[in-house]
Amino acid sequence: MKTKKNISLAIVSIICLALFGCPKKKNPEFLLHFPVSILVQNTSTAATISTIHLGYNNSGSLMSINQVSGVDSKNWTLNYHPYGRLKNASYDNGGSINCQYYLSYDTSNNRLNKVTKQGKTTDMLNLNYLTGSSTYVGSSGTLDGVRIKVNASGQLDNIQNWLLGANINLTYLSNEKGLFANKVLDESVVVFMNLFSESGLTDYFYHSQQISNVIYSGDTHTYQNYVRDDKGNITSFDRTNGAGNDRSYTITYKEIQL
Repeated sequence: MKTKKNISLAIVSIICLALFGCPKKKNPEFLLHFPVSILVQNTSTAATISTIHLGYNNSGSLMSINQVSGVDSKNWTLNYHPYGRLKNASYDNGGSINCQYYLSYDTSNNRLNKVTKQGKTTDMLNLNYLTGSSTYVGSSGTLDGVRIKVNASGQLDNIQNWLLGANINLTYLSNEKGLFANKVLDESVVVFMNLFSESGLTDYFYHSQQISNVIYSGDTHTYQNYVRDDKGNITSFDRTNGAGNDRSYTITYKEIQL
């Protein structure tokens, strides 16, 4: 009788060890690689221009952006509604500028239709979405008259009449993965960050397809020399426009289990 009891206890122990004693294997189906840092350097001198650090919440949504350029620091914090759209955002430069942005949506199509800025200065941008051209048209405030168009993948195609009247057009290689191919950002994030980020982040990394060139108010920036790891993630690329301000980018990824 004692022998049977010992055998039973041994079997239970083996089962418990199998269930709780061994580390669980990660399910590759939900294992993704997200960019967590981007090093921006001068192509000619290799001098560091800035480093961008990216953070994510438990759902894998982009939560924080920290850009360090010398002694300057620019910081974004993003907060979301439970269904994934951007709810509000805050920005500070580690000093005197501290802004809060509140986003509203059109209940008929769930598209972003207003951004209210509060802080040292206040501002408001109304956005009307034109379905036929996939374009947001802005009215009132500093960005009055701005137009931002997104493509079928929900990423930026062009901005017209942006800050100081700038126009930006982007071209992609649709069959090649971009930096955010593993985590396609919600359209609300793409629209908001490309409209309100003024620190050179506009054409760096908010895209699921590979950028080939960006025309900024007539000045063409070519993106080339892409290098990828064995999983297809972009680890480096260059930007050139022949004006002596060529840039090289190095990207670091983190394995994230969702």
